Amino acid sequence: MNKEQYCKYLRRYIELNKKLDKANKALKGLSPDFGGLYIDDIAMIVEMLGASLEVGKDTWTEWWVYECDCGKKPLEATINGRTFKPKTPEGLYDMITYWKNN
Repeated sequence: MNKEQYCKYLRRYIELNKKLDKANKALKGLSPDFGGLYIDDIAMIVEMLGASLEVGKDTWTEWWVYECDCGKKPLEATINGRTFKPKTPEGLYDMITYWKNN
């Protein structure tokens, strides 16, 4: 998958996740005991993106989405002496391709 495609799908995930958050807040407003919605297909986007570029159970894509909150809480990762702190899908893609090639 090239950079343009990867970033397009990752941005789509971010957009869908924001909509899901709004729906959860609205439903929680109607019923304070509401537990929340979870849609497998949205989470599958992250898994598929990670699998398209990376090998292994845990991927940099999942790390960026879940640990870094899609770049809102950027964390540093050092790969072969080079430090990355991706804040955007493009920055993440660049980090992953560096990791794959070094």
